[in-house]
Parts: sequence; C-alpha cells; structure tokens
Amino acid sequence: MASQNDSHIDWVGSELDTPLAKRDYNRKLFVEVSLTYDKATPWLSFFRDKAWKKKLVSLVGKADPRVVVDIACGTGDITLLLHNRWPMCKIWGTDLTREMITQAPSAPGVTYCLADMQKLGIATASCDIVTGGYALRNAPDLQQTLREVYRVLKPGGFGAFLDFSHSSNWFIALGQYFILKVWGSIFGLVFHRNAAVYGYLADSHRKFPATVHLRTLCGQEKIPVIIEKRCMMGLLRIWILCKQ
Repeated sequence: MASQNDSHIDWVGSELDTPLAKRDYNRKLFVEVSLTYDKATPWLSFFRDKAWKKKLVSLVGKADPRVVVDIACGTGDITLLLHNRWPMCKIWGTDLTREMITQAPSAPGVTYCLADMQKLGIATASCDIVTGGYALRNAPDLQQTLREVYRVLKPGGFGAFLDFSHSSNWFIALGQYFILKVWGSIFGLVFHRNAAVYGYLADSHRKFPATVHLRTLCGQEKIPVIIEKRCMMGLLRIWILCKQ
C-alpha cells in the first residue's frame, strides 16, 4: 500500500502560523496524498468516515435546494452524497488542489472547480447549502472562511461541516493531540513512507479552536450552530449551521 515515491512533506513548523503559509502547505500536502487519500481515510477513521459523511448530509434540513457548494471537496465523496440526495440540484465541488478533484467521480449536475474556500468566486446569497468534510480545520483563515460561507448562503441557508473536535480541557486536548500524532504517523509511514504526511492531523487539530470557541465564532458570524453531533467519543463532530 505504500507510495512508490518518497514523500517530500516535512514535519509542520511555522507552516500553520499564517493564512498564506497554511494555504501553501495544504496545497503541497494534498497534491502529495491525492492518489492515496481514498485508501488511507477509511483506515484513519476506523472505517467510519463514510457513515459520518452520510449522517452529515442526512442532517441538513433543506427539502429542495437548488444550489449546493461542497468546499474543500477533495475526491468528491460528500459531493456525490449530495447528488444522490438531491439529484436535480446544481452542485459545485470546490477544492484548492487540482490533483484531488481529478480523482472525483462525475455525475449529472455536478461541477468541480478550483477555488480557495476563503474566496469562492460565487455570487452573494446564491447557495442553499454549503458543506465541508474536514474543511474548517484546514481553513487558512477560519474566520474569513466562515464569513465567506455566510456571504454565499441565502437567508435561512444551511452550512454542514464534519471535522475534528478540539476539547477546551487542556488534559483531554493533549491526549487528543498524541492520539492523532501516533495514529496519523503510522499511516503516513504505511502509505507514503513518511510519518509527517498524516502526522499533520495532530498539528492542524492543535491549532483548531476548541469546540466551545468554534460555536462562539459561528454565532459572531451570524451562522450559529443549530445541530451538533458527536462522533468517535467526541473526537469528531458534525455541525449544522443556519444563516440568520
């Protein structure tokens, strides 16, 4: 299962400290993992990733959306679930990395395009739903990304996001960090001969706001959390937001 070529991803240093550096690191990282992402993700999630994403899509309360955007869509797994639920809807899958979206499956009414989640290039108040799997944690500037989600959503529109949950308890957060560092490093070695590739999970999680602070930030940006579901004993969560 290992990659044929040695990885050029290094351990995270200052790459997550500024939006520009984080965006550049993310682009480099996901070019690296694009060919193995769909193989590694089930193992990393104890084969629960598909179930979480199905739950994410099922929790969105919109009966008949016309336009849906899946940000940081990667290889299009959530994008395809959205199409299966709403086959007549126009769905956009956007990602920073061309190598990821070239792995995504095609479907009628689904269009994939390159776009930074902080500046989607989509008309204001034109979308019924915005989704993202592991998108918020990878946002170069989380507050700007939430503002962009608010901008493109119609009034009453929904945001739906699956991501790692960061505890506000320092002891639990430390345990989460070491679990992700060890688990991610193992699969970085398996798939890329480089522990740093998926060891990144722990570092991006450490920089992610604690769940209580994320709720506050969403409320400040006028897209408060209306549904919250815990996954894997709270290490991950599903958040459903609604534009006020």
